[in-house]
Amino acid sequence: MDKKQSRLGSALDWMADNAMQVDARSVEDQFKTTFPILLSDEKVELAFKSGRDTKIFTNRRVLLVNVKGITGKKIEFLTVPYSSIHGFYVQTAGAILDRSSELRIFTNMWGSLYRIDQDFRSSKANLWGIQKVLCNHVLGEDKDPLPDVDRFEGLKDSNGGIFGLISGLRYNERPIDAVMMDRVLHHDPPILQGSEVVEMAFQGHRDVTLFTTKRLITIDKKGLFGKKIEYFSIPWHKFVAFGVRSAGWMIDFDTEVVLHTELNFYPGEAATEGENPKPAIPARPEESCL
Repeated sequence: MDKKQSRLGSALDWMADNAMQVDARSVEDQFKTTFPILLSDEKVELAFKSGRDTKIFTNRRVLLVNVKGITGKKIEFLTVPYSSIHGFYVQTAGAILDRSSELRIFTNMWGSLYRIDQDFRSSKANLWGIQKVLCNHVLGEDKDPLPDVDRFEGLKDSNGGIFGLISGLRYNERPIDAVMMDRVLHHDPPILQGSEVVEMAFQGHRDVTLFTTKRLITIDKKGLFGKKIEYFSIPWHKFVAFGVRSAGWMIDFDTEVVLHTELNFYPGEAATEGENPKPAIPARPEESCL
């Protein structure tokens, strides 16, 4: 029965394009000899194989190796420098039949390359290792905590009663214990870097938003059981603008923060004239406005 389940699982992984982690040293040897793509001082830190394709994380870049055609002689080697990555998330596997963890990388490129996706066999890939490699190369140098940020150990919502209920229904987030979140996410799971500090933390229902010394992190629990969890990171140096709004009058009691990035902004299309005119398509912010 174990062998049958293993064969079924392998078939499901193949159909879902789930990658498995492979030996980094042997991949480095292959891409310095058989395919001399890597630089002499370039080190492979993590490597994953899905079918004939390979995704390689080195100390300099993400290298995507795409084997094409029936014979596999046409091979594309796509280099994505870490400086081109504007955000990323890792997502754990869900409950019951969900076998795959996920990675999504957002770049500053336009078209199909603005987003790079990969699913992994949850038992055959170190998801937190991927998270660590991306953090080390994308987040930049260490920063000290800001001296004037109040890292309070929790806060009760001042809007009780019906106002607290309305706030909850509107998915408004409230401050939570930043010190506790800092302590937890250095170990279980290891999302934060050793030198990284959570300065502010907020929670709305099951979801959490963190302001750290290096990035904005959103933690999104998905599904009925909340076992599938997305950890989305955007480095602070990738934001291009921000705004804050105070609460309004009467029943408007929520403040707002607006953050602008260069992630996946669709500029829209102008209207056309003639026999078959087309209406204008407005611009969409996509992930460029949080």
